[in-house]
Amino acid sequence: MKKVCLIGLCLWVQLAGASTVDSLIQSLERQPAEAQMDQIMGWTDSLYQNRDSLLETFVQGATSYTGKQSAHTWQLFHRRYRGLMHLIRQRHDSARHWFKAGLAYAQSFLPEQSPHKLLEDIGKTFRFQSQYDSATAYFLQVESHLLGTADSLEMDWVYFNLGVCADELGAYEQSMGYFTQAQRYFSYQDNQDGIIDCYNSMGIVQQHIGNWELAADNFAAALEGLKESPSLWLKSNVINNLGISYYNIPDFERAKPYFEEAYTLKKKIGDRYGLPSSITNLAAIAWQEKEYDQAYQYDLEALDLHKKNQNRYGQAQVLNDVGAVLREKGQLTQAQDYAEQAIALAREIKARKIVAQGLINLSSISYAQGKYAKAYNLQREYIGLNDSLKGEASLKQVNELQIKFNTEKKEQALQLTEVENALLQEQVARRSTWLWLVGSLLLLAGVLALVFWQRKRMADRATEIERQKVEALEKQKQIDSMSAMIEGQESERSRIARDLHDGLGGLLSSVKLRLSNLASNPSQPEFYSQTDELIDEAAAEVRRIAHNMVPGVLLRFGLVSALETLCEQVRESGKVDLDFQALRVEKGPSETQEAMVYRIVQELIQNMLKHAQATEGLVQLAQHEGSLEITIEDDGKGFDAKKMVSSGLGMQSVGARIDFLGGTWSVNSAPGQGTSILIMVPWNTAKG
Repeated sequence: MKKVCLIGLCLWVQLAGASTVDSLIQSLERQPAEAQMDQIMGWTDSLYQNRDSLLETFVQGATSYTGKQSAHTWQLFHRRYRGLMHLIRQRHDSARHWFKAGLAYAQSFLPEQSPHKLLEDIGKTFRFQSQYDSATAYFLQVESHLLGTADSLEMDWVYFNLGVCADELGAYEQSMGYFTQAQRYFSYQDNQDGIIDCYNSMGIVQQHIGNWELAADNFAAALEGLKESPSLWLKSNVINNLGISYYNIPDFERAKPYFEEAYTLKKKIGDRYGLPSSITNLAAIAWQEKEYDQAYQYDLEALDLHKKNQNRYGQAQVLNDVGAVLREKGQLTQAQDYAEQAIALAREIKARKIVAQGLINLSSISYAQGKYAKAYNLQREYIGLNDSLKGEASLKQVNELQIKFNTEKKEQALQLTEVENALLQEQVARRSTWLWLVGSLLLLAGVLALVFWQRKRMADRATEIERQKVEALEKQKQIDSMSAMIEGQESERSRIARDLHDGLGGLLSSVKLRLSNLASNPSQPEFYSQTDELIDEAAAEVRRIAHNMVPGVLLRFGLVSALETLCEQVRESGKVDLDFQALRVEKGPSETQEAMVYRIVQELIQNMLKHAQATEGLVQLAQHEGSLEITIEDDGKGFDAKKMVSSGLGMQSVGARIDFLGGTWSVNSAPGQGTSILIMVPWNTAKG
């Protein structure tokens, strides 16, 4: 049985900090090679589910470790890691781009690996953008990959996500069924946070069909379980939902402290995605207290956050709330506009529950406007839709599933099903078969080694000839690289000569002319000040030319400070919001190599500014054992990577410098999809 100790893992990381990351990575060496990447991915998923602040530090450490693995494994992990970082920052389109890139890479180079993790990641991006139909399609693909395999226990969060999507689409019976299945899988793995999430989500389903008392019971059970969990994110959600249940019972005085506590927790942990819901609930309390201006301000703040999060479902809800507040304030024309926006958006994302709320709100507004026929028709449409959402058969089935869930939990019916037992037995059988196969392969390898040894002499000569050919190709490659380098140096010398002739030469000529005038007109004081200004300008020109040749900050403080200054200058120019990150980067082997890396990054940034039309960019340096990883990304218009790398003089110069350093690089770009460049160069840290 695969057991995910999420609580222990998160507590360990939180108490020990970044040093624990190294301990986690070291523990990988005690596992079989084929299990190491699965372990890293599992830890990453666990920390992500818990919204842990040390996720990025952990994955960077894991990335350093995976850099020692096969090139294909590294490339796949790199793409998924980038996607997770964008997902945490609520950049859902960018996250989906990286997950799809990882999926395409895995299908091309690692077809033996199941793609279910990347499919699940893509589904999450759609779910967080309220595109529940698309999200469901991807989660169902994951189900088809996992069911009936030895990895079927990983269906826990898949069923949970399917339950969330079904709930948001108004399929409450189906949603309750998915949450029941998810709870069983969480129980098999002793995943308490998952079980608590199921209580919380089933309470939300009960809320949606109006069973507020039963919903409160679910949230209270979840809150009881949270006494053993460190997850403040999950606690804030449960407290918020418990307040919503009491609000609708209705018991406003009991609901208010829960809303305030949830708001405080979400602010503390920086939960951008959940904070708008807490603000909306505070608006609801203000509504009940007839503080409509305050409720209006709360709702506008929540609406702005939902837009930043690209949460269209939340936007539809709050648009309707704003319409209701404006209705109470007597601003009926504006109220009608907001209510109609809410209904249109809710229909677009198929959120039938919000459509129903919008219809009854718009009916009330129409009645207040004296449009009685329109109000009547809207009321009839609302009744028809509301009846379909709360049909007696569906309500009965949901309650039956709730009872089944509670019964299973009370009786601790956590026995594996026959199918899962069979899968576990199959795993044992596979291991036995694997051991037998390894033994047979070792015997066969011994026989083949004897044959190969006999043929070795014949192959040596052919190998020597091939080696000589490779050396000749390498020498030619070095010659080509040096040629490109020399061309770049000659171009740089020409530029410096022009600067000296056109800039500094002209200034010195002006100084000479001023001095001549000064000799003939010694009584003119303005000649002194003007000459002094020209000398200052000439000195500044000298500093500029010297800085372009070798930046002073590079010589004085090293590569990291020089690149940080360069990125800050670009950011201050307002052309691109260029972020810079350096992860454990120490001084390089020599000043020459640091200067070479600086020129590479400088050239790529210039390409970004000239051609990419980007608004955001990233320059990241990360040092691994004996190597420096350089990542440069932008969200610009992209290009055909093969054509640009082979034909652009700037990119040829970059390639020549990388070859000179003995490094490698790859460019990931396509028209309209931004650009990501990954460079690896040897980096034996300087001593002393």
